[in-house]
Amino acid sequence: MSTAKTRRVNILVMGEGEVQRIPVESSVLVSVAYLPDATLQIEFRSGDVYHYTQVPPEIFQALLDAPSKGAYFNHHIREHFPTHHITRSSTGL
Repeated sequence: MSTAKTRRVNILVMGEGEVQRIPVESSVLVSVAYLPDATLQIEFRSGDVYHYTQVPPEIFQALLDAPSKGAYFNHHIREHFPTHHITRSSTGL
């Protein structure tokens, strides 16, 4: 039996148009959210926010559990799912 702790995240639906992003430790990503329609929302340090659609919940969980969120994103999400640029925030880091 493994003693490694895995963080499980419950998907929280707050209300129409409201999304609770989860802050992540990464040099590339700021925060992530998983929406009930299998959309992964990612906010990048540049301030850009993208939606990746048709993402299985297991991919979202693996992203959260990955020791390098940026590497996981580049290898398993980027260019693997339909992508939509949503916005560029005025608080890009």
